[in-house]
Amino acid sequence: MKNLLFTFFLITSVSSFAQDIHNECVAVFNGENMIVDEFSPRGKSEISQKSSGSLTVNLVELGDEVKKGNAVSFYIAIKDAKTQTLTMSTNNAAKSFDLSSIQKRTKIGDKIVILLSDEKFALPTEQHEILIIE
Repeated sequence: MKNLLFTFFLITSVSSFAQDIHNECVAVFNGENMIVDEFSPRGKSEISQKSSGSLTVNLVELGDEVKKGNAVSFYIAIKDAKTQTLTMSTNNAAKSFDLSSIQKRTKIGDKIVILLSDEKFALPTEQHEILIIE
C-alpha cells in the first residue's frame, strides 16, 4: 500500500511540474510593434538593418488583438547567413537589447536568434529567428 501511495504521489508531482513548461505565450517586439507578421507557427519575423530602438520579449494576451504585457529576460545569438554558424551575442540575459549594438555584428541575410531564459515561456515556432533585411 505504501508503494502504491508513493507511486501515486510521484506521478502527481511530476505531472504538475510538467504543466509549468511552455505555458505562457511571449512575442518579440521592436518598441510597441510585434516583430512577427502572424502569431502562429507560420509567422515570419523580419527586421530592417536600418531599424532603431530596442528588442524586447513580452508576455502577450491573445484575443482579437494581441496585448503586450511585461517584458521577460532573454539572450540573443546571431546566425550567420553564409555558414549557418550560431554565435552568442549576449553573455547575460536581459529584458531589452539595443538594436544598434546587435546590428553592428550582423549583415543582411543573418538572423537574430531569441533564446528564452525561462522554460515556462513559449514563442511561436518560427519567431525565434528574425531575418535581417535591407
